[in-house]
Amino acid sequence: RRRVAVQAGGYVGVWAGHLAGRFWRVVTFEPHAVNGDCCARNVQGLDNVTLHRAALGDWVADAVPMTHSVSNTGKHKIALHGKCVAAAKQVVPMLTLDSLELDQVDLLYLDIEGYEPFALRGAEATIARCRPAAIGIEDLGHSRDHGVDPETMWKWLRQRGYAYVGRAGEDQLWAPA
Repeated sequence: RRRVAVQAGGYVGVWAGHLAGRFWRVVTFEPHAVNGDCCARNVQGLDNVTLHRAALGDWVADAVPMTHSVSNTGKHKIALHGKCVAAAKQVVPMLTLDSLELDQVDLLYLDIEGYEPFALRGAEATIARCRPAAIGIEDLGHSRDHGVDPETMWKWLRQRGYAYVGRAGEDQLWAPA
């Protein structure tokens, strides 16, 4: 099914625009101000894309700290845990996927610089209710920067009935077992 795709780490909107041609609706998240402006411009005119200028995590907040990478505009990170905290340079809002109360999610794709375990926890009810056909997660080990071993995330997915099905570049793909 290609009804609703949720994508976090919207960056400048390229991936959201790609998904918009394949899904009825795309919900994307980009908390960084400059990246969010670019994303908004790049998805302008795509009526099936909703941009949330917020991080995706495990609780709702008006302001959480975020790092700012000067060397790579795709590497800004939420800075609430682990070694990221000392590098915080700005604040951004944060939402949970569950707070949106979506009734359909067929794809959940997370590329949020190691904050994926927290976003999954904030999507637990949505995952149980909607049972996405695929969950994609960037797999570069960045969750260690937030104090979480990646295996903890994989175990969490297995406990909810998902199985690893393969890779797409640097991303792991999971589907209902």
